[in-house]
Amino acid sequence: MENELLADSDLLLLLEKKLSLLEELLQLSNQQITTNEMLLWEPIFQKKDDCIENLQRIDALIESWSKQRKRELHSKEILCLQRIKKTLEHIQTTEQLFEEKVKTEQENLSQEKHKLGSKFQVMGYLGNQKRHQQRFRTS
Repeated sequence: MENELLADSDLLLLLEKKLSLLEELLQLSNQQITTNEMLLWEPIFQKKDDCIENLQRIDALIESWSKQRKRELHSKEILCLQRIKKTLEHIQTTEQLFEEKVKTEQENLSQEKHKLGSKFQVMGYLGNQKRHQQRFRTS
């Protein structure tokens, strides 16, 4: 379709499709924040990647339309662009929240690792103590 001449009315359709994909992306971003199990993030990431690929295709078509058509935007197109902008802002916010969540999870895992390491050191020390005590009893 990129090589074909795009109709004047195609811009609104492309913008609406872009908005729809961005809303899906926002929903997925919100879903990843509420999903506490890290293993469940992978399918969400895959769906987000699919959305982004489709968005890139739509953006290429919008760019192609812009090159073919030199005209002022209609009011519906302007409104759609405004909604796109707001949705992008919401996506950015949710992605920042997700980054914070991941950092917190990493810090928690690091603390747990440190605690476990300390416990194993103590257990190792106690195990060595018991072996030493047994040696002295048998001697």
